[in-house]
Amino acid sequence: MGKSIRYFVTGATVFVALLWFGANLFADYTAREAIIVERITPNIEVVTESTVVVAENNSGDFDVLTTYNTYCSSCHLVGVAGAPILGDEAAWAPRIAQGNEVLYEHAINGINGMPAKGLCMSCTDDQIKELVDYMVSESS
Repeated sequence: MGKSIRYFVTGATVFVALLWFGANLFADYTAREAIIVERITPNIEVVTESTVVVAENNSGDFDVLTTYNTYCSSCHLVGVAGAPILGDEAAWAPRIAQGNEVLYEHAINGINGMPAKGLCMSCTDDQIKELVDYMVSESS
């Protein structure tokens, strides 16, 4: 009878641990999802002048760190969809080895799970290149 009680206690402990882990995993996921959605929502205003559509950045002057925190960090801070985490030299090394032009092309046009321009549609190609240069400098 002693063995049965041990099996029951062990089984109950595992069951409770799985319930706790599942509940916390779901809670963390929804919190992270809300943060990501907030960060990747484009912050642009579309202004039409006759037939030309111009997208303007609401934040005024371009700031690399602010733009990184607004758009890039939602994936590159935690590694969403395989995104290399900022500062992780091992993850960035093979990408950096491809050269800046390849990194720029991937950042501007998108690759795998990364959308074009990381959804910063108000960013120019040169600004995206500045963001790539920032992430490379922080990860090499």
